[in-house]
Amino acid sequence: MLNNDQRLQIWSLTRGTAHTDLVLHNAAVLTASFSQNGRQLALGMRDDSSTIWSLGSNQSPAQRFENQGAPVVGVHFAEQDAVLLSVTTASVLRRDLLREGSGTLARLVGGATRLVAFSPDGVFLAGSAGDDGVQIWRIGEIWNEGAHQPWQTVRNTGRLHNLSFSPDSQILALVCESGIRLWQRVDPQAVRAELVVADPNAQRAAVDPHGTCIAWSDALGRLLLSNVSNGQLVQTISSGGPAIHALCFAPDGNRLLAGRRDGRVEIWSLNETGGAASRDERRRNRSTRITNLNELSAGLRRAPRLTTTLEAHAGAIEQIVFHPSGEAFVTVSSDGTARLWRA
Repeated sequence: MLNNDQRLQIWSLTRGTAHTDLVLHNAAVLTASFSQNGRQLALGMRDDSSTIWSLGSNQSPAQRFENQGAPVVGVHFAEQDAVLLSVTTASVLRRDLLREGSGTLARLVGGATRLVAFSPDGVFLAGSAGDDGVQIWRIGEIWNEGAHQPWQTVRNTGRLHNLSFSPDSQILALVCESGIRLWQRVDPQAVRAELVVADPNAQRAAVDPHGTCIAWSDALGRLLLSNVSNGQLVQTISSGGPAIHALCFAPDGNRLLAGRRDGRVEIWSLNETGGAASRDERRRNRSTRITNLNELSAGLRRAPRLTTTLEAHAGAIEQIVFHPSGEAFVTVSSDGTARLWRA
């Protein structure tokens, strides 16, 4: 975990014990991303730098990159973890991790401004276009010289609160002042996103790994589940509390994490019964997936169960990212720290 004194505590994901404190530079963390093979963690910093840490290592950061000129608001491993992409307000920097060099910089027309989201498969980058639209770039097409126009622009969204891709990269969820809109990759020519949850109080959203439901929060701090296809409310998980600033499903879809403004992280069980499942049981459960909304709704008649509440940070939880194995996750807070947890 990255503490206020800028120490990063790395957990061994095989042994499950914290075994080293690593000294980092004096910078606040804004964003985090795991490599596709789960062996590395990238952090984007407010001081315009990004770092890569080897999980389970007792060494200093494996790599550190500086001088991008603005705070790094998004990071993503690409091309089988051989490349790190880092995003600022108006550019994307591509660094080949296997070679020395300054990297390739792509200037983005309009800028990514406050919010960015990478599709997990590395094909798309989405960014807020001011206060009334979302720009979508094809990452593979932006490395030529000069400034780059977006591949698509979804307009008339109003002010945006949140952007997130589904784990299968097929859906982009836009939370805006009219509610929750979905851009579907199966219709790449569509330049508008369908309004599926018409609630102007919606604040954050995450699509489950199977593309069947949306977890979302509202201004009252409620946590809800709705149908992806028609927005029908399936379940109210939590009736209220401090505002939820981050949502993330586990890779198996059976757990949902909610990060609140007061620094707490709630872990909700969506598809497990009885006592808390062991790690071996969760591995076996990965083959038991929710395949349709009827199955999800039937399972939720037992009501989702709050299994754990973590007093995680001193500030609001702004991002939660699961390790590809589902056995760890990282939290990023407005207090400038990032922490790595066993799931």
